[in-house]
Amino acid sequence: MNPRQRKLFELKQKMQQARKANENAIIAERKRQRAVESSGGDGDGAKKWYEERKKRQEEELARLGLKPEDAHRLETAEIAEAKYKKKEKKVCLSGDEIHTQRATHVAYDRRADAIKPDLSSYSAAKEQAPDRALELDPMEYGKGHEVAPEAVDAMVAELNAKEAQRKSFSRRRAFKLDADVDYINPRNAHFNKKIQRAFGKHTEEIRANLERGTALPD
Repeated sequence: MNPRQRKLFELKQKMQQARKANENAIIAERKRQRAVESSGGDGDGAKKWYEERKKRQEEELARLGLKPEDAHRLETAEIAEAKYKKKEKKVCLSGDEIHTQRATHVAYDRRADAIKPDLSSYSAAKEQAPDRALELDPMEYGKGHEVAPEAVDAMVAELNAKEAQRKSFSRRRAFKLDADVDYINPRNAHFNKKIQRAFGKHTEEIRANLERGTALPD
């Protein structure tokens, strides 16, 4: 075995040892978690489990020379993927994002997910006329098909629920103490923000000259 082959063999052994250590750590973690769950999820057991887990995490970070904010680098690929999917599923828009096409699409997905279709009626209608979709004229969308009263009632109920939600919605705006006061009331502040978004970049030089006093005649 030449030096190159020996080096490759040693690397494979280290990878196998690391893989086995990770598997053992996962098994031990699951055992501890099951022990907490079997104890009824009491506060002392859960707190002890959390403290032990945090201590092991701190020791591993210190061993690898990582900072506390780099703790996510210790997560396995499965845990990271689960967190990513959870975050991707629940989309929270803020600021200017709520007025974009993405916000409209997210709202549509949420409303579509809330719909509970009647699959049995759909299957029955499909069996009666399997080729009906090919015979429809796209220019006559919405015609030639009777909508069940239950479907109409469901649509009206969904629209009423959205209208009630829209009326009860109230979002608290962030107030910055250090910001310049260029308004006389909240409505005027909102109007000034709209003006700033529309014409701010076109009036930067004029406002700068006014602030410096160079825009005034001698």
